[in-house]
Amino acid sequence: MEFAGDGGLLPTQALGLSVTGQIPSGKLGLNYIAEYGSSDTVRPDLDDGTVVDENNGNHVNLGLFLHPESVPGLQIGGSYYHDRISDFLKGPSVRLAQTIINGHLVYAAHSFEILNEAFLIRNAYEQGGPISNMPAFYSQFSRRFGKVRPFFRYQYVNTNIKSSYHSDVLLRHGPSFGARYDFNESIAFKTQLDRTIRKGRPAVDGLQMQVSFAF
Repeated sequence: MEFAGDGGLLPTQALGLSVTGQIPSGKLGLNYIAEYGSSDTVRPDLDDGTVVDENNGNHVNLGLFLHPESVPGLQIGGSYYHDRISDFLKGPSVRLAQTIINGHLVYAAHSFEILNEAFLIRNAYEQGGPISNMPAFYSQFSRRFGKVRPFFRYQYVNTNIKSSYHSDVLLRHGPSFGARYDFNESIAFKTQLDRTIRKGRPAVDGLQMQVSFAF
């Protein structure tokens, strides 16, 4: 469930316009988001480091989410993303319509943070051919203890054997463990251990460390 720059499936945005705002809905707290722009998705292979350039077209992303007043800290929403990508393994001019349907449920209150997000990634060849519907999701749970927030996350993605992702992504799933330490409101440090289990290939272990600043 990584972005493409880390070897995952989610496309990366290069340049665009994003508009968000509230929709009159009383205590539901309904909001919208609308985005248009260019994508520049380049995905490295986790085994040999070679890169796959999806040659994205311009994308559209539309979403709705709500913050119900009756449950402080709860957010529920979904989105629709669409662009065009290439499958260079089948030829320089082979293009696919890529659609990503997303739904999320987030609860953040009383020192707890629960994040859940699910995706259906659909690739359809414009010249005719197989249509791939690929599920993916992650769930993360964390709780703050003073300045420390330990967390656990589980991720899953299963690509179609007929899709352009089958050669390197296949089936991936696994846990991540970590903790974030807030020195103050502006500076934090995070460390994370990852275990990625892959169908038919060696598992990948990783250690990430990050320092963040807010100005």
